[in-house]
Amino acid sequence: MPVSNRRAGAPHPLQPAETSRERREAPIMTAPIPIRTLPPAPAGRVSDLAAAMDELRAEIAALTAALRTLTPAVAAPTVPSAAAPPAQPLRFAGGLTVDLAAGEAYLDGVALRFARREYELLAHLACHPRRLFTRAQLLEQVWGTRFQDPSTVTEHIRRIRTRIGLPVITTVRAGGYRWDARPLETSR
Repeated sequence: MPVSNRRAGAPHPLQPAETSRERREAPIMTAPIPIRTLPPAPAGRVSDLAAAMDELRAEIAALTAALRTLTPAVAAPTVPSAAAPPAQPLRFAGGLTVDLAAGEAYLDGVALRFARREYELLAHLACHPRRLFTRAQLLEQVWGTRFQDPSTVTEHIRRIRTRIGLPVITTVRAGGYRWDARPLETSR
């Protein structure tokens, strides 16, 4: 027989000490509870506090209105397709052409097939040659959000490189991505 360390008549540790019925039927102990109240505040203090709260509410409303007017200008993404595209297609060494007006890219006259975001990323980088973009900047400027996984940019860059087959996009370690294709003289 196992030895128990419990006292005789003590409840089992996994059982409640008393049942809810026993609690309901137990007499209620009443004792006076002392309550302390504060003396009433002078009338001037209350009105000063109310005036301060009104001023604070007015300042919050003014700041909120100012933020509303600034937010659309700050939050608007800069997507290359939203701007007026150049009249002439962008031509680069290696036979790569990016026609922003038509929304297409060609390699030696053959149309390349890109997903919409891949083409937007390609066009954005091609419009800003030799400029370094971090993944966060590309997410904000091409995708229009910062709340996307940065590896999305890496995957889209990989797909663009695979389709083009030319070293036009350079990865700068701990920096981001840069369009390094040499433009032809006739592109401008």
